[in-house]
Amino acid sequence: MAVLLAALAAFVAIIVVTVMKMLMTLQGQGRRYHIRSLAGKHVLITGGSTGIGFSLAKRCLAEGAFVTLVSRTHSKLIEAHDTLVHSMGFPSSNILIKVKY
Repeated sequence: MAVLLAALAAFVAIIVVTVMKMLMTLQGQGRRYHIRSLAGKHVLITGGSTGIGFSLAKRCLAEGAFVTLVSRTHSKLIEAHDTLVHSMGFPSSNILIKVKY
């Protein structure tokens, strides 16, 4: 179980780093790449119901992205969805939730 949790934490960290790189200017093959906006893009966030994943979801939604939140706990996903929609005013149509057992 500990190995599974460590692997999941590593995967979430990779996702966070990847999205953060998308938000920054990247250096590659002598050319500069920059994603100016996440508006209209689709972002998949594992562990999106709490912590770093939830914060990342807020940031992506604020940028205009469509967000899919994945978590193992259905009740936390519902709570995260309700918080994003009702308390923070993000459109429900931009948020999809999936439970992964």
